[in-house]
Amino acid sequence: MKLNFSGCYFPQEIIMQALRYYLAYKLSYREIEEIFAERNIRHYLKPISEKENVK
Repeated sequence: MKLNFSGCYFPQEIIMQALRYYLAYKLSYREIEEIFAERNIRHYLKPISEKENVK
């Protein structure tokens, strides 16, 4: 089964990693966000549309 990620705010790799954490460890979005921040994946924590509006 091939997943379609078109129209998503985040890159496919980030979505898959977050999903993996969520399912394997029963983590909340906030906990996953903290893990990503600790691993310097901060630029992926906000949707692209929000990043584009910041000048």
